[in-house]
Amino acid sequence: MSTTLDFYWDLADLNPEKRIKAAKQLVSALCAFQQTFEEEKKKTETQSNEQSDTNSAESNLKEARKESELDNMCAGDVSYALKRLIRGLTSSRDAARQGFSIVLTELLSRFDFITVELILSIMSKVSEIKGAMSGQEQRDMLFGRLFTILCISESGTLSRKSTTSNDVEVIIKELSEMPKKRSWISEAAYNTLCKVVKSVSSSLLEESVIPSILENLFPDENIDSPDKLKLILTMQKESPGYDWKKSLQKWDDGNIFSVKNAKKLERILLENTKDSNDEFLPHHSYVHSVWDDIIEIYFPQSQNSNSNSFNFISNDPKIKSLSFMDIWVDVVDKGYFSTSSTKTRKFWGFQLADKTIMLVDNNTVPQLLTKGLVKAIMHNIGGKEKAVNGASHNLLKSLIKRAELDNNITLALVEKLTGSYGSWNFDSITKTKTIATLMLNMTPELLIDYETYLESAIIDPTKHFNNSETPKNFSAEKQPVSTEYIKTSRLWALDQLIRIVSNAQMPRSKELIQKASNFLLTNTLFTVSSGDKLKADSNSVPTFDTEMRKALGERLINFLGVLVKLPLGFEKSGNFKVGDKEIRVLGVSEDGETWLAKVINTLIEIQGGKFNQKSKSIIYKPLYSNSPEDQKRRKNVYAKILNLLQTNKLATEKGKSLDESNRKSRPIGELLCIVVLQSMVLECIQNSQTSEIDENDSKESDLDGQIDEEFDELTQAAEEIITCSEKITGTQKDLNKPKSKKGKSGSQLTNGTSMNPENQETESEPKPEEVLLDLLVSLLTKSNATMRHSINTVFSAISSDISESGLSVLIDKKEDSESEVDDVKNGNDDFIEIDTELQNQLKVMNLLEIYLKKQSPKNNILVFKAISELSPLLHRLSNNSKQTNLYNKLKTCLGAIRKPEAHTEYKLEGEILKKAVSLSTEALDIVNKTARKANLKDELNLYTNLSLYIVKFIVNLESKNVGIGGEIAKQVSNLKETVLSSYKTMAKDFFTKKNTKLQFSYFLPIIAHFKQEPLDYLPFSVGLIISQYTNISIAVNSYRVTEAYSYFSELIKSNKHLITASVQDGSFSDKKTWFDWLPVVSSALVGNINETVSVKEDGSTVFSNDSKMPIDRLSQILKSFHTVVSTMGLPQVCGKNGFVEYVKNQSGVEKDNKNISELQNVLSKLAQTAKQNKKSSLANASNSILSVIGTTKPVNGSVKRKTPTEEKKAEQNSIKENGKKKAKKSKKN
Repeated sequence: MSTTLDFYWDLADLNPEKRIKAAKQLVSALCAFQQTFEEEKKKTETQSNEQSDTNSAESNLKEARKESELDNMCAGDVSYALKRLIRGLTSSRDAARQGFSIVLTELLSRFDFITVELILSIMSKVSEIKGAMSGQEQRDMLFGRLFTILCISESGTLSRKSTTSNDVEVIIKELSEMPKKRSWISEAAYNTLCKVVKSVSSSLLEESVIPSILENLFPDENIDSPDKLKLILTMQKESPGYDWKKSLQKWDDGNIFSVKNAKKLERILLENTKDSNDEFLPHHSYVHSVWDDIIEIYFPQSQNSNSNSFNFISNDPKIKSLSFMDIWVDVVDKGYFSTSSTKTRKFWGFQLADKTIMLVDNNTVPQLLTKGLVKAIMHNIGGKEKAVNGASHNLLKSLIKRAELDNNITLALVEKLTGSYGSWNFDSITKTKTIATLMLNMTPELLIDYETYLESAIIDPTKHFNNSETPKNFSAEKQPVSTEYIKTSRLWALDQLIRIVSNAQMPRSKELIQKASNFLLTNTLFTVSSGDKLKADSNSVPTFDTEMRKALGERLINFLGVLVKLPLGFEKSGNFKVGDKEIRVLGVSEDGETWLAKVINTLIEIQGGKFNQKSKSIIYKPLYSNSPEDQKRRKNVYAKILNLLQTNKLATEKGKSLDESNRKSRPIGELLCIVVLQSMVLECIQNSQTSEIDENDSKESDLDGQIDEEFDELTQAAEEIITCSEKITGTQKDLNKPKSKKGKSGSQLTNGTSMNPENQETESEPKPEEVLLDLLVSLLTKSNATMRHSINTVFSAISSDISESGLSVLIDKKEDSESEVDDVKNGNDDFIEIDTELQNQLKVMNLLEIYLKKQSPKNNILVFKAISELSPLLHRLSNNSKQTNLYNKLKTCLGAIRKPEAHTEYKLEGEILKKAVSLSTEALDIVNKTARKANLKDELNLYTNLSLYIVKFIVNLESKNVGIGGEIAKQVSNLKETVLSSYKTMAKDFFTKKNTKLQFSYFLPIIAHFKQEPLDYLPFSVGLIISQYTNISIAVNSYRVTEAYSYFSELIKSNKHLITASVQDGSFSDKKTWFDWLPVVSSALVGNINETVSVKEDGSTVFSNDSKMPIDRLSQILKSFHTVVSTMGLPQVCGKNGFVEYVKNQSGVEKDNKNISELQNVLSKLAQTAKQNKKSSLANASNSILSVIGTTKPVNGSVKRKTPTEEKKAEQNSIKENGKKKAKKSKKN
């Protein structure tokens, strides 16, 4: 027995794996013991010749009904285990009941000789409830009995022949008494009783069990709780042949789900009984398990249906059965989710819905989303009650999961959640992404169906308000619909339609896009009506008012923006990689026709009566003017748009390449299309307003005048775009359009000059691109996002042809911004207001950003004009914290400047070269002046980048135009000096002014950016400028001196490869002048050290107390200088005479030579002084330099340079000595 005792403790372990392992080991051990016992017993019986009658009777026993019989029929370990396991079920320690019940169930299933009578006998003894017991002890006894009976039913012992009706009677009595003692155990007791019903044999069930249960638990057919209902349903299912008509006469002859029993079922499932009020609900914080049986009845999960099973839903026409939705509406919708229901009942409802959604069929899932449930989700999902909140979240997750399993129900779910019971703003209200996620789960076919649903919701929202798919219990009478509901529903449906066609993650198809296009086009610009006899209720369909016409017009224009950006392979965008043609080509369908061209063709078909010929009964009446003259004019405009959009045809006609033709003509065609359609929309709104005014006899509003004015401007803009496009593409044709009013843009076609450096023209007439630019700027003030995108695209296409005067249109903004710039200069706070004018400036800045981003890599010299104008403005705006929007936009604009392309041409001639020199040098001067006043770090960084861009251009300009003749020759030859002069000014400002706005970061990028010819000399030339500020007597403070030395450190580190390579190829001597700064820096170092170290009368050295050069600064300077000499001090660089002599030869200044000669001695004194004062970092820095340039004095006094081997050996010895000294110090301490 000792071999099994260790297992019992682990049976109660909270770790499931450990618990199951112990159970397996214990069962295996007990089975082994029993097998051994039976073998020995059999052997003993065989060998015994004489046996008494008593012994004979005992040996023939096959069942143990008493404990005394048990000991004779099994091993001692098994007998002990059985008693201990039953007693262990009363223990509340950890997971004792789970572990002990597993083993007990397994033993009962394996050992047939153990009877129910015996188990019940042992149970009665070990779990007897006594009056002296505490509440917890009584609770443990009840659970012990409940778990024991569960083990009996689960093991299959009840179905054995050894089980008698008396045994089952005892179990029934035991379980029926439990709820009377403790109400909270009721459901568990009845569930166990259901298991008993399922476990007994069919004969025993009908003969004894059912009659006993009905007699004890259902007197007078009283089914008054979910527990009893579950038990009745279980018995009916297990015994369909029982005479239920006689037993349940009050329940429509046993037809529980008869319509006659609806009220009873509702009361039971809501637990609205005298024994089950709301005070009881907290003890029952989960939906009752009877719902599992009800769901199984209506939606069987098992594939193998039992032909003999009980027919819960009667086929008798005389008996009308309840549908599942009848029960759902009465109990769940009107009960659990009624406005007066408790939090507990709402929690049940969410739990039940969560469970049911995953079990019912596809047709039922959407029906579950009834009015009460959907509203409860929206009201409770963000509530403070955590349990209800969590349950509602779980329900939405289950909805999404179910939709993923079968996306055919997705559309129905979306319609329910966004319909009249839910909200079009469901995701926003619930703060979830339920609708968005469901939409992504749709198939292309479902998405088209959803688009049809949205169209229907826009045309007649009342149809969806009064036509919800609900059970018959709901009233089918039409309810009055408010005007506000109609308006809100239509706007939501419109927005949703735009969302699905613009969302790249949706399974969009060309059929969807075309369908949405046709709907928006026809319902925005036309009144759609049927020519057939109108239906009886057609007059009740609300028409589109002016406000709705405006909304339709806005969405149509937004939709055009979607079409322009639609990738060629949008239907299978997931199959392509970044850079593939299918992603890069926008606005074109698979047949090569642009989507905007399809829109225009649809308008042509409608105007010609060829649209939607399958439904000839539909009549499209234009809302815009449609006189014969208007038709002719509009037809010609359509032809012009199509001609511009059909780039293949245009390129063939003019003999141009497709890319060249497509670059300008198509963007202009897209803009023209959008402008024309926008004007048509305004005309429709205009006519709709006129009709309403006539009907209501009201006065015109100011808004009406604004629409008229905007319509006239767009009409004129369309005519001017056509005129410009004809000149740009060379396709002038007589379009028979009426004469336009003479406007500003049109008048400029006859005067002005072009100054574009890439494309000079001498005609007095301005280029059409210039006129078009003026028109684009004027359109920006009235544009929406779609038109603004198209304007930006057109401008990008023509930006290379913009001249200086054209650029001035963007920079100066003449009439609408000069006064505002003056306000900035004068510090006028009135300018700070973010108004319409400021917003217009921001839009113009977008064009400037496009221009600079596109033209700066091409070295368009007009970029320098933009820099000259915008840099001071940026600084002025930085002074005003309330102008953050404009400042950030301008900073982004200037930050768009990109480095020149590799193949950029710098060889210029004539006036262009002269203009390039003038604009670039002026820009450099302005940028540097502005940089010296910069207030912010990011502002200064921007000026630094601009300066680098300009300097690169200037240096390359000089290099590529060497030897040019004429008046410009002198200016070109002086470009290098101009650049260096600018750096001299900047260096003087930074190194000599204490309160300078400059930072050292202005100079450092020169090193990294100028490494290739002809720019590689520049960092060294700037180094010569900075070198004079390495002396503490010239620089404003020691910090600036330190930064000056760090410049040379970075310079050498960055160009070390250049130096070594030039030494190897013999070109180093040609670069000798590059290092003219080296003597100056070396000489300054001597002066800086002398400033720090002073000599006493006795010849000893000390650190000066009043020195301008702090020791830590000097240490940093020495480290930087060491970086310099570690490269420049190499023998192959400085030669055999050493670094000092090399530097002296490099210098022609006597004073510098004198200081350089003292370099070694000064460094030695510094190292000695630093050592005496325990300044180890300073001493190490000095010695490091000496190790490279230092010399040793032999006995004869001559100077001998150390070899690299000697230097390495000396360094190793020094390290060893330092280690020994440190070891001695540590021992002393």
